[in-house]
Amino acid sequence: MAACCNPQESTSCAELKKQLEIQNRELMQVRQALAKEKEARQVSEEKADDADQRLRILAERIVSEEEAGCNRLARELHDGVGQKLTALKINLNLIFEQLSEHSRSLVEQRFKDSLDLTTKITKRLRETTSALRSPVLDYDGLFEALKWECDRFSNRTGIRVDLQGKEPEKRPSPEVETTLFRIAQEALTNVSKHADANTVTLKLYTSKKELRMIVADNGVGFDPDNMPRKPNSGLGFSIMRERVEAQNGMLQMYAEKDKGVQILVCIPN
Repeated sequence: MAACCNPQESTSCAELKKQLEIQNRELMQVRQALAKEKEARQVSEEKADDADQRLRILAERIVSEEEAGCNRLARELHDGVGQKLTALKINLNLIFEQLSEHSRSLVEQRFKDSLDLTTKITKRLRETTSALRSPVLDYDGLFEALKWECDRFSNRTGIRVDLQGKEPEKRPSPEVETTLFRIAQEALTNVSKHADANTVTLKLYTSKKELRMIVADNGVGFDPDNMPRKPNSGLGFSIMRERVEAQNGMLQMYAEKDKGVQILVCIPN
């Protein structure tokens, strides 16, 4: 004779089945929520990547327009103001030669002062034009331009620069050359203003994958953890980093108190 089913056991089975169904629904809801979160995260990452790409394009455009503006200004100063200063100097000499002996004796000192002032303005104009756009960079390449800039810096500040490396075998693009040259200029300027150094080492070398430049000084350095925050502090470094990132490169600064500052720049070949 078949045994009868225990009513309590039937109730327990029904409750267990009901609990399993509830857990399955909850698990399904969790899975759906995770799927939505994953999708939202993916969309957010895509938007972030798109924003990064737009920022990189904008940075490239800003750098390009800045350099174009420097080139235009350098040409205007050289072809416009520079030529006019040369003509002024010639005219001063012609006027002085046409004066009588008596008139010359009366204005000789003023004439010499004016001629000396014109010479100084012309010299300063040439320095400014060269700073805006180095002719050496255009015609002789990056390493020679760095050598020219280091010599100019040492003559102006008295700080010795040890330049190491050589011209890359394959010449980089004008944008990369300009970026590295501007970084070197900015780094040297920072040394003269803040480092209290007497020697700077500048290295330029290439590997199969990248072009690398290092600028290191033996100055006072600073403690990155205790660096005082001032308005616009670090602005020059931020601009340097934007320039490098516009070329898909990387810029890092290493500093230690009483042990100088080192700037490392790596740009893919």
